[in-house]
Amino acid sequence: MRISVEMSLYPLQTEYVSEILGFLEELNKVEGLSVKTNTMSTQVFGEYDLVMSSIARCLKVPFESGVPMSLVTKILNLDREHSVLNE
Repeated sequence: MRISVEMSLYPLQTEYVSEILGFLEELNKVEGLSVKTNTMSTQVFGEYDLVMSSIARCLKVPFESGVPMSLVTKILNLDREHSVLNE
């Protein structure tokens, strides 16, 4: 099953750019994911198991950095990247 995830990572301190960029860089390295980032959020499209495991793996490093942060996530059980709902 293909899914769509929209997420925003909010570090809760002023020095945060490297944590966000590192997280996004790691997500973009995952073969089989489609990752689209804009100024408001990042959308990830792909197979359920790959998307969910990739987010968990890529999020571990910034979470372990000691920088307090929050990941706000919406998960849809359809592929919005290729959906007729986009028309």
